[in-house]
Amino acid sequence: MLLVLLALIALQDAPAVPAEAGPPLVEIPGPIERRAPEAEALGHTGDVTVEVVVQPDGSKGPVTVVETSRSDLLDAEAARLVAEAGFRAPAQATRYRVTVGFQGADEALTCAAMARQVRWFQQTWPERPLKDMALFNMSSGILLVAGVPAAPNRDTARAAINQRQRLEAEFPALADQCEREPGRPWYPMLGDWARRQGGG
Repeated sequence: MLLVLLALIALQDAPAVPAEAGPPLVEIPGPIERRAPEAEALGHTGDVTVEVVVQPDGSKGPVTVVETSRSDLLDAEAARLVAEAGFRAPAQATRYRVTVGFQGADEALTCAAMARQVRWFQQTWPERPLKDMALFNMSSGILLVAGVPAAPNRDTARAAINQRQRLEAEFPALADQCEREPGRPWYPMLGDWARRQGGG
């Protein structure tokens, strides 16, 4: 909570974004990353963008979700965090827009958690590809960093792109495998997959 407070206080001097009506809008750069264990246990991940109006006396209006994560748990947690955050009183009523990110991935992620995230994303965002998942991008980034040669060149860059495309194509099958091996740690399994592909 202290990190959220410090981030919000430090970033309140961001330039105002022109607003159509009402108080001027200040977008807090972000997202501010948080954990939501109850939602993570269900596989829910994503970003929530909320707005709140802060008055010159420091009082706040209600927090409004302006971009949902499509998870009631995450949306409520983001609203709660911003409602409880301390804002420095502005000179005039000001509307703040804050994005809170709930990525749900850490170094101890199990296959069970990976599979829950994939299945939730597929059900919640059927119009979006899995490469839009934070976990996919984190996994792809780990493989990229792990495979960076001492002297990168065009061929190694092409190999990294090919590996990302293979991972995208095989991510659903990896989620299936994770469902069969729920206790297995995700990142070592990802490393095994990369070695089998000749990419790690």
